[in-house]
Amino acid sequence: MNKFKKEIICINCGKKFYRYKNHEDTEKAKWCSMECRKKWHIGKTWIENGRKFIWIENGKKQRYHRYIYEKHYKIKLKKNQHIHHIDNNPLNNNILNLKLMTPAEHCRLHSRKNPFYIQCRICGKTFPFKRTRGHIQETCSHKCGASLMWEKRTT
Repeated sequence: MNKFKKEIICINCGKKFYRYKNHEDTEKAKWCSMECRKKWHIGKTWIENGRKFIWIENGKKQRYHRYIYEKHYKIKLKKNQHIHHIDNNPLNNNILNLKLMTPAEHCRLHSRKNPFYIQCRICGKTFPFKRTRGHIQETCSHKCGASLMWEKRTT
């Protein structure tokens, strides 16, 4: 074995493979091949810009609410079919909270003339929903926001 390489075990298939020691801390150092990497990721979820996503077959990602709706109703959604979160919380992907709409209906519902209100996660006060730089506003004020940040750090 080369002194510059390190033996690593694939986290998907268990096969032994070698990586250069200066590459062992990279994301790719966990899998022996791209095929293993794709297989391992299937079904994993993450949050990106206030929305939940899931890895599906062939290494593709899909919005989680669309995935849940498709699996529950056993259909394949078209691109021009929108899924609305009834409580306006994009992280609440309960099937009872999802409603199929046309793009026009969805746009009309979320127009600035018809703002919707959500409940603060800290104090319970209702406030108009805003999305800033892709992030979902979860609290009504900076004070409640600081409390939420502290709560997330300690749990």
